Amino acid sequence: MRQLLIILAILTTGKVFACGGAYQLRLFPIGMTDNKIILIETSFHRYSGPDTSNETTSVRDRWRGTIKLSSLDKKGIYKQIQLVDSLDFPDFNYISEFKKSFKKAIASAQSIHNFVKADKQVIEFCNYKKSCKFLSIKADTTKNQLRVTTLDRKNISINFPEEIINESEAIGGISNQHFSINSIRKIKIGDINLTVVDFATGEENNTDFITQTKNQEKCSSPIDCIYPEIVLHHGISFDKIIWE
Repeated sequence: MRQLLIILAILTTGKVFACGGAYQLRLFPIGMTDNKIILIETSFHRYSGPDTSNETTSVRDRWRGTIKLSSLDKKGIYKQIQLVDSLDFPDFNYISEFKKSFKKAIASAQSIHNFVKADKQVIEFCNYKKSCKFLSIKADTTKNQLRVTTLDRKNISINFPEEIINESEAIGGISNQHFSINSIRKIKIGDINLTVVDFATGEENNTDFITQTKNQEKCSSPIDCIYPEIVLHHGISFDKIIWE
């Protein structure tokens, strides 16, 4: 049934995920200023492309996209501060490429007036589960929303970013997706506590979970903590920031 929906989506929208294709929209809060979160936003597509590292004709997984420095207020309004980089690199360079761009973004952020650096982080790797220690998830894709329940039984509605709705057209549409939780980050910036959740969907049966979870690191500093989330085959994922 899922394969049929993907074929129908291609015929009606003209969009398609190539073999191994995926999309990630990730958010990395690094500080605050004037009641706004300062964050690094990454928007990347995975695709199959040439192995430029060895200048051969081999094809391997690559990532292509942008890294931005942005702000986010409590109303959920994002504003771009700076386009930090536009990148295209092989999958095995994911962390090293991100580290170089993050270093530039952090240097720019530290020049912002009244910037307060994020100073503490705890990560729970759920690795594509519906229920984790910090919260659980219940989908309501018919309303373009997810619902999560926190440890203190607070129910929160999560709207899908426009980018995720658009990307889902190539894999059957948003109403046919089954999102789970990849990771949960608890971040402290001064007196402000944030929860950042990575939601993901895709083809589980074609995803190598063992390899992707082998080298996960639980970072304590949000400033220099970069790690790859699980990427599902023909998958899409996004981060959502919850103010506490």
